[in-house]
Amino acid sequence: MISRVIGNENNFNKPVYYQKNSKKLEGEYVLPEDSGEIKNLVMTFSSYDDEYIKAMVTFLKNLNPNSKITIISPFSKDQIKSFIIKSNLISNEELEKLEYKLNPIKVNYYPTIWARDFLQVFVNYQDKNEQITTAKPNRHPGYELRPDKQVAKTLSENLGTNYEELKGFPMDGGNTIATKNHLFLGVYALKEAKEYYNQDPNEIVKFLTKRFPNQKLIIVGNEKQPTFHIDMFLSVLKDDDNEKVALLADPDLTIKLLNELFDNNEKIYDYYTKEEIIRNLQEYQNKYLSELKETELKLQKEGFKVRKMPFIPLSVNDRDCLTYNNMLLDGNKIYLPSYGISKLEQQVKKILEEEGFEPIFIDWKDNIRLNGAIHCITNVIDRWDNELSKDEKLA
Repeated sequence: MISRVIGNENNFNKPVYYQKNSKKLEGEYVLPEDSGEIKNLVMTFSSYDDEYIKAMVTFLKNLNPNSKITIISPFSKDQIKSFIIKSNLISNEELEKLEYKLNPIKVNYYPTIWARDFLQVFVNYQDKNEQITTAKPNRHPGYELRPDKQVAKTLSENLGTNYEELKGFPMDGGNTIATKNHLFLGVYALKEAKEYYNQDPNEIVKFLTKRFPNQKLIIVGNEKQPTFHIDMFLSVLKDDDNEKVALLADPDLTIKLLNELFDNNEKIYDYYTKEEIIRNLQEYQNKYLSELKETELKLQKEGFKVRKMPFIPLSVNDRDCLTYNNMLLDGNKIYLPSYGISKLEQQVKKILEEEGFEPIFIDWKDNIRLNGAIHCITNVIDRWDNELSKDEKLA
């Protein structure tokens, strides 16, 4: 966890940071999500969306004062600022104080909001120098027709990162969770590589093991995954020598909470009643429970304490769900979606606070129907990790 001491809240250029119990990172990694506060957040969009702009405002207000939000979009900075003001979540005066965080890259293509899906970030830590690579994974061949495939190269051209194409390898960010010690990869990545690109899954495993020797590779899922991307049902909060904590979606916990907190026939989300959601949960268990249990056993074998999280399937498939696992870590803060279910979200808040984190909910009631949430709409180019040491000032 990173502590922050700021002598003068209005002087954003002179904060002092230090990192407690940090593990020195050396060598090549998939950028660990648990390695510190966000230094450079990546977002992508090409049309106005109320909930998306609310998320952007939340990041503006809560990110480290020395951090940046790199926005790949056909909109100019002035247009983006006008969208932010339109949200009525921030005043002109407050935006003037925070707009230095905005780093728009204006492009002539129209990316989707899913910044996670077409970008992998690799870091080679060498003392205090970091060599960052923005890599483009191959998705399903149909995805290769989408403009998002240009995001990794755009970042390289504008930020000076190395650029790489993972040819024939659907290692998209939503199906990958990286920590200092582990690299979790959904089995669908291996299956799609075989199906669409005739890649040998064993060769991909060898490649990852050799290239990222500091992160133990864990394949999540067997014949199927509980959701199409593992970040929809799995999160890792802590993974160091002192403590390992993972969050796993759990239908049993959800049924228990629904029965305790809600009346019969009460509508919980949109037109979905308690009875309908419980039926979905029971059918979902019949289809995916063995995969969830296997994931839990793998985590426990690696020494993780597994905390259970509410999870609501809106349909009995691997896509349509309300998930709180699709979250973004930022030091001791966690940004996660809110679906307007306050009684359930109080339980989520309690779980995260018990693990020492500050949950920051972002309204995502409508956009979750697009099959993605807060982790999906963001990516991270860099984090405040190796640069941080006791009493070291960051310019």
